[in-house]
Amino acid sequence: MCTRFVYHGNDMITGFNFDIGLSVWKHKVITEKERFYIGILRPDGTYHSYHGVNKNGNVGTLLYVHGNPGGEYQAGPDCMTIADLTEEFIKGEITFDDALLLVRSKKITYAPDATMQALLSDIHGRVLIIEPGLGYWEEQAVHYAENNQSEHIYLFA
Repeated sequence: MCTRFVYHGNDMITGFNFDIGLSVWKHKVITEKERFYIGILRPDGTYHSYHGVNKNGNVGTLLYVHGNPGGEYQAGPDCMTIADLTEEFIKGEITFDDALLLVRSKKITYAPDATMQALLSDIHGRVLIIEPGLGYWEEQAVHYAENNQSEHIYLFA
């Protein structure tokens, strides 16, 4: 079970615990000038940043969930995987507003080989929760907690 939490007060505190099947996913902690992340080795030979923090305040986490048919992987110009969206956000290639525009304009799907939901947050305390096939939820409150075991999201003002 993975859990992600965000507290946005005078200072923002964000974090997550990372529960991974070591026999399934090869990973390592990677620190770069602009970001810190847990890299997941993918078939393309790259450690992808699906769980991480950018110096600009972007934080992204993919939580693995039981899939639903509406989120099934599709390729095409009107589709984007939740993995690609999350990684672009963590890399700082897109802003929170860009991510919001993408979930409004494209069909967000699961990756070809994994079913995940995302929790993205920015330096302003905004949170975007995305579940392929079910939609998205934008929120701004003081506390957030989400985990993939209970399938509950807790928001506290």
